[in-house]
Amino acid sequence: MCCVAWLLLNSYELTQSPEKVWGGPDENGDWNGMLGMLQREEVEFAVGPFTVTPQRETVSDLTYPLSGADKAILLARPKLDTDMAGFVKAFTYEVMRGKQAVLRWLVFSILLIVSVWPNFQTWLLTLVFAIITAIVTTLLVRAENVLFGIPVEGLGSKVCLWVLKAFTQESSTWLPKNDAGRLLITTWLLASLVFMSSYSGILTAMLTLPRVVIPINSIYDMVAQTDIPWRLEAGSSMFQYFKEATDGVRREVFTGRSGTFQDCWAARQEIVNGEFAAICDIITMKKAMAWDFRSASPPCRSEWLPPHDAGRVLVTTWLLASLVFMSSYGGILTAMLTVPRVTIPIDSMYDLVAQNDMPWKVEGGSMLYQYFQEATEGARREVFLRSSGTFKDCWEARQDLADGKYAGFCDDVTMIKVMAWDFETSGSCNVYIAREKVISSVWKGVGFKRNSPYMSRVNDVILTLQQAGLVDIWLQEQIGTVPHCLRPPSTDRQDGISPLDMEAFGGPFLVLVGGKGVEEEMKKLQVMKGRPFH
Repeated sequence: MCCVAWLLLNSYELTQSPEKVWGGPDENGDWNGMLGMLQREEVEFAVGPFTVTPQRETVSDLTYPLSGADKAILLARPKLDTDMAGFVKAFTYEVMRGKQAVLRWLVFSILLIVSVWPNFQTWLLTLVFAIITAIVTTLLVRAENVLFGIPVEGLGSKVCLWVLKAFTQESSTWLPKNDAGRLLITTWLLASLVFMSSYSGILTAMLTLPRVVIPINSIYDMVAQTDIPWRLEAGSSMFQYFKEATDGVRREVFTGRSGTFQDCWAARQEIVNGEFAAICDIITMKKAMAWDFRSASPPCRSEWLPPHDAGRVLVTTWLLASLVFMSSYGGILTAMLTVPRVTIPIDSMYDLVAQNDMPWKVEGGSMLYQYFQEATEGARREVFLRSSGTFKDCWEARQDLADGKYAGFCDDVTMIKVMAWDFETSGSCNVYIAREKVISSVWKGVGFKRNSPYMSRVNDVILTLQQAGLVDIWLQEQIGTVPHCLRPPSTDRQDGISPLDMEAFGGPFLVLVGGKGVEEEMKKLQVMKGRPFH
Protein backbone atom coordinates (compact mmCIF):
# COMPACT_ATOMS: atom_id res chain seq x y z
CA MET A 1 0.00 0.00 0.00
CA CYS A 2 2.81 2.39 0.84
CA CYS A 3 4.53 1.70 -2.50
CA VAL A 4 1.32 2.24 -4.47
CA ALA A 5 0.52 5.47 -2.61
CA TRP A 6 4.06 6.81 -3.01
CA LEU A 7 4.27 6.04 -6.72
CA LEU A 8 0.70 6.66 -7.94
CA LEU A 9 -1.44 8.54 -5.45
CA ASN A 10 -1.17 12.03 -4.02
CA SER A 11 -3.51 11.23 -1.16
CA TYR A 12 -5.87 8.41 -0.13
CA GLU A 13 -8.38 7.58 2.59
CA LEU A 14 -8.79 4.13 4.18
CA THR A 15 -12.30 2.97 5.09
CA GLN A 16 -13.88 -0.25 6.37
CA SER A 17 -16.84 -2.12 4.98
CA PRO A 18 -19.96 -2.05 7.17
CA GLU A 19 -19.90 -5.83 7.60
CA LYS A 20 -16.10 -5.95 8.15
CA VAL A 21 -15.75 -9.11 6.00
CA TRP A 22 -14.08 -9.97 2.71
CA GLY A 23 -17.36 -10.22 0.87
CA GLY A 24 -19.79 -12.72 -0.60
CA PRO A 25 -23.02 -12.75 -2.63
CA ASP A 26 -26.55 -12.99 -1.25
CA GLU A 27 -29.54 -14.65 -2.93
CA ASN A 28 -30.07 -11.66 -5.21
CA GLY A 29 -26.46 -11.55 -6.41
CA ASP A 30 -25.58 -8.46 -4.37
CA TRP A 31 -22.25 -8.69 -2.57
CA ASN A 32 -21.43 -7.56 0.96
CA GLY A 33 -18.11 -6.65 2.60
CA MET A 34 -15.20 -5.12 0.75
CA LEU A 35 -16.14 -6.80 -2.53
CA GLY A 36 -19.64 -5.35 -2.19
CA MET A 37 -18.14 -1.87 -1.94
CA LEU A 38 -16.20 -2.55 -5.15
CA GLN A 39 -19.34 -3.83 -6.86
CA ARG A 40 -21.22 -0.65 -5.88
CA GLU A 41 -18.13 1.43 -6.84
CA GLU A 42 -18.05 3.07 -3.42
CA VAL A 43 -14.24 2.69 -3.32
CA GLU A 44 -11.52 2.66 -5.95
CA PHE A 45 -9.82 -0.50 -4.72
CA ALA A 46 -9.62 -2.87 -1.72
CA VAL A 47 -6.23 -4.00 -0.48
CA GLY A 48 -7.27 -7.50 0.64
CA PRO A 49 -5.48 -9.43 -0.67
CA PHE A 50 -8.35 -11.50 -2.06
CA THR A 51 -8.24 -15.12 -3.18
CA VAL A 52 -8.77 -15.11 -6.93
CA THR A 53 -12.02 -16.89 -7.91
CA PRO A 54 -14.23 -16.66 -11.02
CA GLN A 55 -17.16 -15.39 -8.90
CA ARG A 56 -15.14 -12.52 -7.48
CA GLU A 57 -13.93 -11.50 -10.91
CA THR A 58 -17.54 -10.86 -11.94
CA VAL A 59 -17.82 -7.91 -9.52
CA SER A 60 -14.23 -6.64 -9.45
CA ASP A 61 -10.94 -6.61 -11.31
CA LEU A 62 -8.16 -8.48 -9.51
CA THR A 63 -4.49 -7.64 -10.03
CA TYR A 64 -1.64 -9.95 -10.81
CA PRO A 65 -1.23 -12.39 -7.89
CA LEU A 66 0.78 -11.05 -4.99
CA SER A 67 1.41 -14.51 -3.56
CA GLY A 68 0.09 -18.04 -3.40
CA ALA A 69 -1.56 -19.64 -0.40
CA ASP A 70 -2.93 -22.93 0.93
CA LYS A 71 -6.08 -23.30 3.00
CA ALA A 72 -6.07 -25.64 5.99
CA ILE A 73 -7.56 -26.16 9.46
CA LEU A 74 -6.09 -24.32 12.48
CA LEU A 75 -6.82 -25.65 15.96
CA ALA A 76 -5.40 -25.85 19.45
CA ARG A 77 -2.23 -27.94 19.57
CA PRO A 78 -2.80 -31.51 20.86
CA LYS A 79 -0.89 -32.20 24.07
CA LEU A 80 1.04 -35.19 25.34
CA ASP A 81 -1.30 -37.31 27.40
CA THR A 82 -1.15 -40.31 29.72
CA ASP A 83 -4.10 -42.67 29.71
CA MET A 84 -4.72 -44.42 33.03
CA ALA A 85 -6.60 -47.14 31.19
CA GLY A 86 -3.83 -47.53 28.60
CA PHE A 87 -2.71 -50.88 30.00
CA VAL A 88 -5.88 -52.48 28.62
CA LYS A 89 -5.59 -50.81 25.21
CA ALA A 90 -2.50 -52.52 23.81
CA PHE A 91 -4.91 -54.75 21.90
CA THR A 92 -8.42 -54.03 20.68
CA TYR A 93 -11.45 -55.26 22.57
CA GLU A 94 -11.97 -58.04 20.07
CA VAL A 95 -8.47 -59.41 20.66
CA MET A 96 -8.83 -59.26 24.44
CA ARG A 97 -12.16 -61.05 24.24
CA GLY A 98 -10.71 -63.61 21.85
CA LYS A 99 -8.05 -64.56 24.41
CA GLN A 100 -10.80 -66.13 26.47
CA ALA A 101 -11.67 -68.54 23.66
CA VAL A 102 -9.18 -71.29 24.49
CA LEU A 103 -9.90 -73.54 21.55
CA ARG A 104 -9.58 -70.72 19.04
CA TRP A 105 -6.23 -69.75 20.50
CA LEU A 106 -4.98 -73.34 20.27
CA VAL A 107 -5.68 -73.44 16.53
CA PHE A 108 -4.39 -69.87 16.06
CA SER A 109 -1.08 -70.58 17.80
CA ILE A 110 -0.26 -73.56 15.58
CA LEU A 111 -1.16 -71.74 12.36
CA LEU A 112 0.66 -68.58 13.42
CA ILE A 113 3.92 -70.40 14.13
CA VAL A 114 3.86 -71.96 10.68
CA SER A 115 3.10 -68.61 8.98
CA VAL A 116 5.76 -66.61 10.83
CA TRP A 117 8.77 -68.18 9.20
CA PRO A 118 9.83 -67.04 5.74
CA ASN A 119 9.17 -70.46 4.15
CA PHE A 120 7.75 -73.84 5.02
CA GLN A 121 11.15 -75.52 4.81
CA THR A 122 12.47 -73.48 7.75
CA TRP A 123 9.62 -74.55 10.01
CA LEU A 124 9.79 -78.16 8.84
CA LEU A 125 13.53 -78.27 9.46
CA THR A 126 13.06 -76.93 13.00
CA LEU A 127 10.33 -79.49 13.72
CA VAL A 128 12.52 -82.31 12.43
CA PHE A 129 15.42 -81.05 14.53
CA ALA A 130 13.20 -81.04 17.65
CA ILE A 131 12.04 -84.61 17.00
CA ILE A 132 15.59 -85.82 16.38
CA THR A 133 16.74 -84.07 19.56
CA ALA A 134 13.99 -85.78 21.58
CA ILE A 135 14.79 -89.21 20.12
CA VAL A 136 18.57 -88.89 20.53
CA THR A 137 18.21 -87.51 24.06
CA THR A 138 15.87 -90.36 25.03
CA LEU A 139 18.23 -93.03 23.66
CA LEU A 140 21.31 -91.42 25.21
CA VAL A 141 19.78 -90.87 28.64
CA ARG A 142 18.24 -94.39 28.59
CA ALA A 143 21.68 -95.90 27.84
CA GLU A 144 23.28 -93.84 30.63
CA ASN A 145 20.56 -94.84 33.10
CA VAL A 146 20.98 -98.53 32.23
CA LEU A 147 24.75 -98.19 32.58
CA PHE A 148 24.51 -96.55 36.01
CA GLY A 149 21.52 -98.58 37.23
CA ILE A 150 19.00 -95.70 37.23
CA PRO A 151 15.28 -96.47 36.59
CA VAL A 152 14.12 -95.55 33.05
CA GLU A 153 10.32 -95.69 33.52
CA GLY A 154 8.43 -92.88 31.71
CA LEU A 155 11.66 -91.46 30.27
CA GLY A 156 10.28 -90.88 26.76
CA SER A 157 7.39 -88.68 27.91
CA LYS A 158 9.65 -86.69 30.24
CA VAL A 159 12.17 -86.00 27.47
CA CYS A 160 9.51 -85.01 24.91
CA LEU A 161 7.79 -82.70 27.37
CA TRP A 162 11.11 -81.16 28.39
CA VAL A 163 12.04 -80.51 24.73
CA LEU A 164 8.72 -78.71 24.19
CA LYS A 165 9.02 -76.69 27.40
CA ALA A 166 12.58 -75.67 26.58
CA PHE A 167 11.43 -74.68 23.10
CA THR A 168 8.70 -72.44 24.55
CA GLN A 169 11.10 -71.04 27.17
CA GLU A 170 9.31 -72.63 30.13
CA SER A 171 11.17 -73.93 33.19
CA SER A 172 11.34 -77.63 34.00
CA THR A 173 12.42 -79.55 37.11
CA TRP A 174 13.58 -82.64 35.18
CA LEU A 175 17.20 -82.98 34.05
CA PRO A 176 19.35 -85.94 32.99
CA LYS A 177 21.41 -87.38 35.84
CA ASN A 178 24.67 -87.73 33.92
CA ASP A 179 27.06 -85.54 31.89
CA ALA A 180 26.44 -86.81 28.35
CA GLY A 181 22.69 -86.18 28.54
CA ARG A 182 23.16 -82.77 30.12
CA LEU A 183 25.62 -81.76 27.38
CA LEU A 184 23.07 -82.73 24.72
CA ILE A 185 20.18 -80.80 26.29
CA THR A 186 22.46 -77.78 26.76
CA THR A 187 22.92 -77.76 22.99
CA TRP A 188 19.14 -77.89 22.54
CA LEU A 189 18.69 -75.02 25.01
CA LEU A 190 21.09 -72.89 22.96
CA ALA A 191 19.28 -73.78 19.72
CA SER A 192 15.91 -72.97 21.34
CA LEU A 193 17.24 -69.60 22.50
CA VAL A 194 18.30 -68.70 18.94
CA PHE A 195 15.02 -69.99 17.52
CA MET A 196 12.73 -68.16 19.94
CA SER A 197 14.70 -64.91 19.78
CA SER A 198 14.28 -64.87 16.00
CA TYR A 199 10.64 -65.88 16.34
CA SER A 200 9.92 -63.14 18.88
CA GLY A 201 11.43 -60.41 16.71
CA ILE A 202 9.61 -61.51 13.54
CA LEU A 203 6.34 -61.97 15.42
CA THR A 204 6.52 -58.52 17.01
CA ALA A 205 7.12 -56.93 13.62
CA MET A 206 4.21 -58.86 12.08
CA LEU A 207 1.73 -57.95 14.81
CA THR A 208 2.65 -54.28 15.23
CA LEU A 209 3.07 -53.29 11.55
CA PRO A 210 0.02 -53.41 9.27
CA ARG A 211 0.34 -56.01 6.52
CA VAL A 212 -1.74 -55.98 3.37
CA VAL A 213 -1.33 -58.47 0.56
CA ILE A 214 -2.10 -56.83 -2.79
CA PRO A 215 -3.02 -59.68 -5.17
CA ILE A 216 -3.23 -57.57 -8.35
CA ASN A 217 -0.99 -54.63 -9.22
CA SER A 218 -0.69 -55.12 -12.98
CA ILE A 219 -2.31 -57.08 -15.79
CA TYR A 220 0.46 -59.67 -15.40
CA ASP A 221 -0.57 -60.20 -11.77
CA MET A 222 -4.20 -60.42 -12.85
CA VAL A 223 -3.76 -63.22 -15.38
CA ALA A 224 -1.32 -65.05 -13.08
CA GLN A 225 -3.84 -65.42 -10.23
CA THR A 226 -7.07 -67.41 -10.03
CA ASP A 227 -8.73 -66.01 -6.92
CA ILE A 228 -10.36 -62.88 -8.42
CA PRO A 229 -12.17 -63.07 -11.79
CA TRP A 230 -12.10 -60.07 -14.13
CA ARG A 231 -14.39 -58.51 -16.66
CA LEU A 232 -14.12 -55.96 -19.47
CA GLU A 233 -16.35 -52.97 -20.16
CA ALA A 234 -18.65 -54.01 -23.01
CA GLY A 235 -18.24 -52.06 -26.25
CA SER A 236 -15.32 -50.01 -24.91
CA SER A 237 -11.98 -49.26 -26.48
CA MET A 238 -10.33 -51.54 -23.92
CA PHE A 239 -12.56 -54.43 -24.99
CA GLN A 240 -11.55 -53.90 -28.62
CA TYR A 241 -7.89 -53.46 -27.57
CA PHE A 242 -7.72 -56.84 -25.84
CA LYS A 243 -9.93 -58.55 -28.42
CA GLU A 244 -7.55 -57.68 -31.26
CA ALA A 245 -4.49 -58.96 -29.36
CA THR A 246 -3.06 -62.14 -30.88
CA ASP A 247 -0.64 -63.28 -28.19
CA GLY A 248 0.93 -62.44 -24.86
CA VAL A 249 -0.70 -61.18 -21.70
CA ARG A 250 -3.22 -59.00 -23.58
CA ARG A 251 -4.66 -62.08 -25.25
CA GLU A 252 -4.85 -63.87 -21.89
CA VAL A 253 -6.80 -60.93 -20.46
CA PHE A 254 -9.42 -61.34 -23.19
CA THR A 255 -9.64 -65.14 -23.21
CA GLY A 256 -9.55 -65.46 -19.41
CA ARG A 257 -12.26 -62.87 -18.69
CA SER A 258 -15.39 -63.97 -16.86
CA GLY A 259 -17.69 -61.75 -18.92
CA THR A 260 -18.45 -58.08 -19.49
CA PHE A 261 -20.26 -55.31 -17.63
CA GLN A 262 -22.12 -52.17 -18.67
CA ASP A 263 -19.64 -49.55 -17.42
CA CYS A 264 -17.34 -49.01 -14.44
CA TRP A 265 -19.64 -46.52 -12.69
CA ALA A 266 -22.70 -48.79 -12.95
CA ALA A 267 -20.67 -51.78 -11.70
CA ARG A 268 -19.01 -49.91 -8.82
CA GLN A 269 -20.86 -51.84 -6.09
CA GLU A 270 -19.93 -55.24 -7.51
CA ILE A 271 -16.29 -54.15 -7.81
CA VAL A 272 -16.31 -52.88 -4.19
CA ASN A 273 -17.83 -56.17 -3.03
CA GLY A 274 -14.95 -58.04 -4.68
CA GLU A 275 -17.14 -59.94 -7.16
CA PHE A 276 -14.69 -59.19 -9.97
CA ALA A 277 -11.86 -56.88 -11.02
CA ALA A 278 -12.28 -54.41 -13.87
CA ILE A 279 -10.15 -52.28 -16.19
CA CYS A 280 -11.43 -48.67 -16.08
CA ASP A 281 -10.33 -45.13 -16.85
CA ILE A 282 -8.68 -43.14 -14.06
CA ILE A 283 -11.45 -40.52 -13.79
CA THR A 284 -14.18 -43.10 -13.25
CA MET A 285 -12.01 -44.97 -10.73
CA LYS A 286 -11.42 -41.85 -8.65
CA LYS A 287 -15.13 -41.02 -8.83
CA ALA A 288 -15.99 -44.53 -7.63
CA MET A 289 -13.48 -44.17 -4.80
CA ALA A 290 -15.08 -40.90 -3.70
CA TRP A 291 -18.54 -42.48 -3.84
CA ASP A 292 -17.39 -45.49 -1.85
CA PHE A 293 -15.80 -43.31 0.83
CA ARG A 294 -18.90 -41.17 1.26
CA SER A 295 -21.27 -44.16 1.45
CA ALA A 296 -19.23 -45.98 2.96
CA SER A 297 -2.62 -59.98 32.14
CA PRO A 298 0.78 -62.08 32.55
CA PRO A 299 0.24 -65.79 33.16
CA CYS A 300 0.80 -67.14 36.70
CA ARG A 301 3.33 -69.92 37.19
CA SER A 302 1.89 -73.20 38.37
CA GLU A 303 3.56 -76.34 39.64
CA TRP A 304 0.56 -78.41 38.57
CA LEU A 305 0.72 -80.45 35.37
CA PRO A 306 -1.68 -83.07 33.98
CA PRO A 307 -0.56 -86.55 35.01
CA HIS A 308 -0.79 -87.99 31.47
CA ASP A 309 0.89 -87.20 28.17
CA ALA A 310 -2.20 -86.15 26.20
CA GLY A 311 -3.11 -83.49 28.75
CA ARG A 312 0.45 -82.26 28.92
CA VAL A 313 0.61 -81.81 25.13
CA LEU A 314 -2.57 -79.72 25.28
CA VAL A 315 -1.18 -77.63 28.17
CA THR A 316 2.07 -77.10 26.28
CA THR A 317 0.12 -75.86 23.26
CA TRP A 318 -1.71 -73.38 25.48
CA LEU A 319 1.61 -72.23 26.96
CA LEU A 320 2.85 -71.52 23.43
CA ALA A 321 -0.31 -69.51 22.66
CA SER A 322 0.14 -67.55 25.90
CA LEU A 323 3.75 -66.83 24.98
CA VAL A 324 2.63 -65.41 21.64
CA PHE A 325 -0.02 -63.23 23.24
CA MET A 326 1.99 -61.91 26.19
CA SER A 327 5.18 -61.28 24.17
CA SER A 328 3.21 -59.11 21.79
CA TYR A 329 1.26 -57.44 24.59
CA GLY A 330 4.42 -56.67 26.56
CA GLY A 331 6.18 -55.08 23.58
CA ILE A 332 3.21 -52.93 22.56
CA LEU A 333 2.44 -51.87 26.14
CA THR A 334 6.05 -50.85 26.76
CA ALA A 335 6.03 -48.70 23.63
CA MET A 336 2.69 -47.13 24.60
CA LEU A 337 3.85 -46.21 28.11
CA THR A 338 7.41 -45.03 27.44
CA VAL A 339 7.23 -43.30 24.05
CA PRO A 340 5.51 -39.87 23.98
CA ARG A 341 1.97 -40.27 22.72
CA VAL A 342 -0.20 -37.55 21.26
CA THR A 343 -3.70 -38.06 19.97
CA ILE A 344 -4.35 -35.71 17.04
CA PRO A 345 -8.14 -35.50 16.76
CA ILE A 346 -8.25 -33.48 13.52
CA ASP A 347 -5.76 -33.77 10.68
CA SER A 348 -8.09 -33.34 7.71
CA MET A 349 -11.53 -32.08 6.75
CA TYR A 350 -12.86 -35.65 7.01
CA ASP A 351 -11.51 -35.99 10.56
CA LEU A 352 -13.24 -32.72 11.40
CA VAL A 353 -16.73 -33.81 10.36
CA ALA A 354 -16.26 -37.30 11.83
CA GLN A 355 -15.70 -36.05 15.40
CA ASN A 356 -18.03 -34.31 17.86
CA ASP A 357 -15.63 -33.06 20.54
CA MET A 358 -14.45 -29.83 18.91
CA PRO A 359 -16.76 -27.36 17.12
CA TRP A 360 -15.58 -25.39 14.10
CA LYS A 361 -16.27 -22.07 12.45
CA VAL A 362 -15.67 -20.59 9.00
CA GLU A 363 -14.33 -17.12 8.28
CA GLY A 364 -17.40 -15.01 7.47
CA GLY A 365 -17.60 -13.59 3.94
CA SER A 366 -14.44 -15.40 2.87
CA MET A 367 -13.72 -17.45 -0.21
CA LEU A 368 -13.85 -20.62 1.95
CA TYR A 369 -17.29 -19.69 3.29
CA GLN A 370 -18.59 -19.47 -0.28
CA TYR A 371 -16.70 -22.66 -1.20
CA PHE A 372 -18.47 -24.66 1.52
CA GLN A 373 -21.80 -22.90 1.02
CA GLU A 374 -21.96 -23.89 -2.66
CA ALA A 375 -21.13 -27.56 -1.95
CA THR A 376 -24.06 -29.91 -2.56
CA GLU A 377 -22.81 -33.12 -0.94
CA GLY A 378 -19.94 -34.84 0.83
CA ALA A 379 -17.65 -33.57 3.56
CA ARG A 380 -17.70 -29.96 2.24
CA ARG A 381 -21.47 -29.79 2.65
CA GLU A 382 -21.22 -31.23 6.17
CA VAL A 383 -18.63 -28.59 7.08
CA PHE A 384 -21.10 -25.84 6.16
CA LEU A 385 -24.23 -27.41 7.68
CA ARG A 386 -22.63 -28.40 10.99
CA SER A 387 -20.42 -25.36 11.56
CA SER A 388 -21.09 -23.56 14.84
CA GLY A 389 -21.02 -20.12 13.23
CA THR A 390 -18.54 -17.73 11.66
CA PHE A 391 -15.75 -15.46 12.89
CA LYS A 392 -14.41 -12.19 11.59
CA ASP A 393 -11.00 -13.42 10.44
CA CYS A 394 -8.31 -15.83 11.61
CA TRP A 395 -6.03 -13.13 12.99
CA GLU A 396 -8.78 -11.57 15.13
CA ALA A 397 -9.82 -15.02 16.38
CA ARG A 398 -6.29 -16.21 17.14
CA GLN A 399 -6.76 -16.29 20.93
CA ASP A 400 -9.97 -18.33 20.71
CA LEU A 401 -8.26 -20.77 18.35
CA ALA A 402 -5.25 -21.14 20.65
CA ASP A 403 -7.56 -21.68 23.65
CA GLY A 404 -9.29 -24.56 21.84
CA LYS A 405 -12.75 -22.97 21.77
CA TYR A 406 -13.16 -24.05 18.16
CA ALA A 407 -11.22 -24.95 15.01
CA GLY A 408 -11.07 -22.57 12.06
CA PHE A 409 -10.30 -22.63 8.34
CA CYS A 410 -7.47 -20.21 7.49
CA ASP A 411 -4.81 -19.52 4.87
CA ASP A 412 -1.26 -20.68 5.56
CA VAL A 413 0.20 -17.17 5.77
CA THR A 414 -2.17 -16.16 8.56
CA MET A 415 -1.75 -19.51 10.34
CA ILE A 416 2.03 -19.20 10.51
CA LYS A 417 1.67 -15.59 11.60
CA VAL A 418 -0.66 -16.74 14.41
CA MET A 419 1.89 -19.40 15.39
CA ALA A 420 4.65 -16.78 15.62
CA TRP A 421 2.44 -14.47 17.68
CA ASP A 422 1.46 -17.31 20.00
CA PHE A 423 5.08 -18.33 20.62
CA GLU A 424 6.18 -14.74 21.21
CA THR A 425 3.40 -14.10 23.74
CA SER A 426 3.30 -17.44 25.56
CA GLY A 427 6.77 -18.94 24.99
CA SER A 428 5.22 -22.23 23.86
CA CYS A 429 3.43 -23.74 20.86
CA ASN A 430 -0.32 -23.77 21.41
CA VAL A 431 -1.75 -23.98 17.89
CA TYR A 432 -1.56 -26.74 15.29
CA ILE A 433 -2.03 -26.77 11.51
CA ALA A 434 -3.82 -29.85 10.17
CA ARG A 435 -1.62 -31.86 7.86
CA GLU A 436 -4.09 -32.15 4.97
CA LYS A 437 -4.82 -29.01 2.98
CA VAL A 438 -8.44 -28.10 2.30
CA ILE A 439 -7.46 -26.18 -0.86
CA SER A 440 -3.95 -25.97 -2.30
CA SER A 441 -2.18 -23.24 -4.29
CA VAL A 442 -4.73 -20.45 -4.58
CA TRP A 443 -3.64 -17.01 -5.77
CA LYS A 444 -4.20 -13.71 -3.97
CA GLY A 445 -4.45 -10.24 -5.48
CA VAL A 446 -5.67 -6.69 -4.83
CA GLY A 447 -9.27 -5.93 -5.86
CA PHE A 448 -10.25 -2.91 -8.00
CA LYS A 449 -13.61 -1.68 -9.14
CA ARG A 450 -14.38 -2.57 -12.73
CA ASN A 451 -12.42 -0.62 -15.38
CA SER A 452 -10.39 1.34 -12.81
CA PRO A 453 -7.75 3.62 -14.36
CA TYR A 454 -5.29 2.62 -11.62
CA MET A 455 -5.43 -1.11 -12.38
CA SER A 456 -2.72 -1.33 -15.05
CA ARG A 457 -0.28 0.89 -13.17
CA VAL A 458 -0.70 -1.10 -9.94
CA ASN A 459 -0.04 -4.29 -11.92
CA ASP A 460 3.25 -2.77 -13.07
CA VAL A 461 4.16 -1.96 -9.46
CA ILE A 462 3.33 -5.50 -8.31
CA LEU A 463 5.41 -7.07 -11.08
CA THR A 464 8.36 -4.83 -10.24
CA LEU A 465 8.16 -5.70 -6.53
CA GLN A 466 7.91 -9.42 -7.29
CA GLN A 467 10.83 -9.41 -9.69
CA ALA A 468 12.96 -7.63 -7.09
CA GLY A 469 11.94 -10.23 -4.45
CA LEU A 470 10.55 -7.53 -2.17
CA VAL A 471 7.13 -9.21 -1.77
CA ASP A 472 8.71 -12.38 -0.37
CA ILE A 473 10.97 -10.37 1.94
CA TRP A 474 8.01 -8.36 3.21
CA LEU A 475 5.93 -11.49 3.85
CA GLN A 476 8.79 -13.12 5.74
CA GLU A 477 9.19 -10.05 7.95
CA GLN A 478 5.46 -9.89 8.65
CA ILE A 479 4.99 -13.59 9.35
CA GLY A 480 8.11 -14.57 11.27
CA THR A 481 9.46 -18.12 11.58
CA VAL A 482 8.58 -20.79 14.13
CA PRO A 483 10.02 -24.04 12.71
CA HIS A 484 9.79 -25.87 16.06
CA CYS A 485 6.04 -25.18 16.25
CA LEU A 486 5.58 -26.70 12.78
CA ARG A 487 6.94 -30.03 13.97
CA PRO A 488 4.53 -32.83 15.02
CA PRO A 489 3.15 -32.52 18.58
CA SER A 490 4.83 -35.82 19.49
CA THR A 491 8.20 -34.01 19.40
CA ASP A 492 7.18 -31.53 22.10
CA ARG A 493 8.85 -33.67 24.77
CA GLN A 494 12.53 -33.38 24.02
CA ASP A 495 13.77 -36.24 26.19
CA GLY A 496 12.08 -38.90 24.02
CA ILE A 497 11.70 -42.12 26.01
CA SER A 498 11.30 -41.26 29.69
CA PRO A 499 10.89 -43.20 32.97
CA LEU A 500 7.37 -44.28 33.80
CA ASP A 501 5.61 -42.10 36.37
CA MET A 502 2.79 -42.80 38.83
CA GLU A 503 0.18 -41.55 36.41
CA ALA A 504 1.22 -44.12 33.82
CA PHE A 505 0.76 -46.89 36.40
CA GLY A 506 -2.40 -45.34 37.83
CA GLY A 507 -4.67 -47.85 36.09
CA PRO A 508 -2.86 -51.02 37.27
CA PHE A 509 -2.59 -49.57 40.79
CA LEU A 510 -6.34 -48.90 40.87
CA VAL A 511 -6.98 -52.47 39.75
CA LEU A 512 -4.66 -53.70 42.52
CA VAL A 513 -6.41 -51.58 45.15
CA GLY A 514 -9.80 -52.73 43.89
CA GLY A 515 -8.75 -56.38 44.10
CA LYS A 516 -7.42 -55.86 47.60
CA GLY A 517 -10.71 -54.27 48.63
CA VAL A 518 -12.66 -57.23 47.25
CA GLU A 519 -10.34 -59.57 49.17
CA GLU A 520 -11.02 -57.75 52.45
CA GLU A 521 -14.76 -57.88 51.87
CA MET A 522 -14.55 -61.61 51.17
CA LYS A 523 -12.64 -62.08 54.43
CA LYS A 524 -15.34 -60.26 56.37
CA LEU A 525 -18.07 -62.28 54.67
CA GLN A 526 -16.41 -65.59 55.50
CA VAL A 527 -15.80 -64.55 59.10
CA MET A 528 -19.49 -63.63 59.41
CA LYS A 529 -20.39 -67.12 58.16
CA GLY A 530 -18.05 -68.70 60.69
CA ARG A 531 -15.62 -69.97 58.09
CA PRO A 532 -11.91 -69.13 58.54
CA PHE A 533 -10.20 -67.35 55.68
CA HIS A 534 -7.12 -69.09 54.28
